[in-house]
Amino acid sequence: MASYRQRRLRALLLIPLMPALMANLNILVDQSSNVILADGGSVAPRSVVTVRKGEVFYRQPLGRSHAASLDGDVTFTFLGQAVTVGKGDQLIESKVSGAAAGLMGQLDALYCTPPKLTGKKRVVGLSELNEIGMDFEAIAKLRHVQVQSCLIDALGDGTMDRAFVADTSNRNEITAVSIAPAPFRKLGIARMPGESEARMVFNGPAGLVGTMSTSLQVVEEGKWLKFDNGQVFFGGGDLPRTVERFGGRFTILSYDGKTKSAQIRIDRPFDPVPYGVRTVLQRR
Repeated sequence: MASYRQRRLRALLLIPLMPALMANLNILVDQSSNVILADGGSVAPRSVVTVRKGEVFYRQPLGRSHAASLDGDVTFTFLGQAVTVGKGDQLIESKVSGAAAGLMGQLDALYCTPPKLTGKKRVVGLSELNEIGMDFEAIAKLRHVQVQSCLIDALGDGTMDRAFVADTSNRNEITAVSIAPAPFRKLGIARMPGESEARMVFNGPAGLVGTMSTSLQVVEEGKWLKFDNGQVFFGGGDLPRTVERFGGRFTILSYDGKTKSAQIRIDRPFDPVPYGVRTVLQRR
């Protein structure tokens, strides 16, 4: 009897989830990649810096590729909510997939604000997984609800004509709303606002006897990207030691145990390349 009640309870709990599990992909936005900017490195090549344990010894700013900005504010109402995209807001050329892809004509261009996480989570349905496959970045976007405002340049003529809000938790049909024609400018690669940089940190002794390390850190608008392959370990007795990241080359020349400081030469800055965090599965 107890076993029957447990099976019945599981069935009752599953029934409310069935629509979510079986719903097809509604909206998923994919934006142009972010890049490391070519200029603005904090230290000139061939310079030698003195750095203590835990300090940053090199920084280089980040940017957004295929960016755009409006000539004036755009305000529209979507699902009963007033939405404003400001003149100074960065827009990023994007693509949309799922049922919402029907909003775009063959000649239309789409520009969206950077996504904002709402802090909410939702179930990723089996039908959605069937469409996106084992794309872990897409799964993360659907699992962790994010919202962004999107503007459509109909026929790609340089004027925004329609708008909608891309909310990955929205499973209902999305209809773009008309807006007053809004001119915009294509910026190409634009510097990411706020604290946005790739940087190298000297970690000093790393716990194991005679071992030291450096770390690559990436910060976008004050938010650290989380990844676990940015740290490089090396023997303190093997100096000088060269570390390379994103084409950047940095040589740890020496380490003074009394002052807990290192002499590091900046041989070459980071290359101006696209970057991103990609989820991978590994067997251990």
